[in-house]
Amino acid sequence: KRYYQNVGRKGVMNLGIFNLKYDQGRDWAINESGKILKAGARVVDYGCGIGYLSVALAERNGYQVYALDVEGTPTMEFLKWRKHKHNIDGNLVPIEFGGSVPEGVDLDGVDGVFMISVLEHLYDPYGALEWATNNVKPGGFLYCDGWQQMPKDGEPQHLAKYDHHKITKNFCKMGWKEAPENPYLYFRI
Repeated sequence: KRYYQNVGRKGVMNLGIFNLKYDQGRDWAINESGKILKAGARVVDYGCGIGYLSVALAERNGYQVYALDVEGTPTMEFLKWRKHKHNIDGNLVPIEFGGSVPEGVDLDGVDGVFMISVLEHLYDPYGALEWATNNVKPGGFLYCDGWQQMPKDGEPQHLAKYDHHKITKNFCKMGWKEAPENPYLYFRI
């Protein structure tokens, strides 16, 4: 938490540069999620950062997006600014972990959760996955990737590397079924 609260403008810029690079998960979410979701679907962008995915999903895809990230961070402030700049106030709701959920927002029974490049940043990844399992409605989806990053010098935010087969096995135990056409897409049973 402290790392993300202290990244400052440089951290926001670094995330912006990172988000300009091609990312299979973000590309799928923006361009292919319409095959399983209708306009107005309620989705969570868990670990949204500067909102690269959140803004696109709300603006281009017409989804109701709940963008979750660490409270009190420059990235969350930047996301709030982007929300107003893009005039998507009604479709994008920033929610800070550790803060309160805005009045009238119910995350129970969402259509899906995106966790793109998130698990390797979490001390309790299975707690986050449990949260998704408890909040996604049956038949809903989880799009989860990014568990292959390894901690590097100067990048303390990458905490661990996960084995795809082990994590998929755990997903299945939690009530998810892997989609055969996409190794990062899971459906709630």
